[in-house]
Order: sequence, then C-alpha cells, then structure tokens
Amino acid sequence: MSEALLHTPELLFSIDSTIDEESSYNLVSLYRSTFILNHNYDSKSYTLEQLLYLSTQFAVFSGRVKIASKQDSSTIASKVPLEVFRYKMLDDGSWYYAKNHKPGYIVEGALWTNGMYYLVRTEDTKQILEITLSLDQYTKDIHGYP
Repeated sequence: MSEALLHTPELLFSIDSTIDEESSYNLVSLYRSTFILNHNYDSKSYTLEQLLYLSTQFAVFSGRVKIASKQDSSTIASKVPLEVFRYKMLDDGSWYYAKNHKPGYIVEGALWTNGMYYLVRTEDTKQILEITLSLDQYTKDIHGYP
C-alpha cells in the first residue's frame, strides 16, 4: 500500500493500518464511551452522502494532532491522522483476524486528537455502506458542523 497525504473515507482502503485488528476493534468499540462529550454523526440522522461529505471535510480541513504526548499539549492541523485502523467484522458484529477467510465486512477509519471517523464497507467491492463521524465540541463549533 502507499503513503497518502489525504486520509479521506474514499481513499482509506489504500492506506496501511497503523494498529492490528484487535486494537482496531477495541478502538471503535470503546471510543464512544471514552469520549462521551463528543458529537456523533451517524445514519440515524444523516444520509450516507452527507456523512461522506462531513467525514471528508473533517479529514481535509479540521483534523488536529497533538504536538507532544503530554496531556495538555497544543495541537496543530493535520491531514495525516494519529492512527489508521482496520478489522474484519463478521455478521454478528465481532472482529475476525483478517488474514483467514470468512465472509464479512471491513471496518476502517482514522483517528485524530479532536475526532475520528470510521466506516463499514464490503470486503470485495469496497463499497461504503455506513460511516460514523465523532468530533469534539470545540471542533464542531469552530468549524460550523451541523
């Protein structure tokens, strides 16, 4: 795979994951409960096209990363996320070690200091079926997200 400058939903399949499948699954499953103050955009309130647009806008214009690892460190704008994650999801929602074959879906996404998005796509066609975007309140307000 390649080193990409833009980590948008439609290009993410071509970018290597930076963490393994189990860590990727844990990141997605624990994110909402860990960042309960974040604003979440999902298919309950938005169409797939709207979510794709909002996630792309976040990845290109709003993503931020910390300058240093200290908790109170300043952040800078970055098109490159802290982590890119990916795992295979089975029909029951559990993760599966992707190198073995079993029918399923691919869950992948990107994490910045101020938010993340993840999507579910078909394994064979790469068609995006669902996207969830999560932003901190400051990013939502300063960049005018709905």
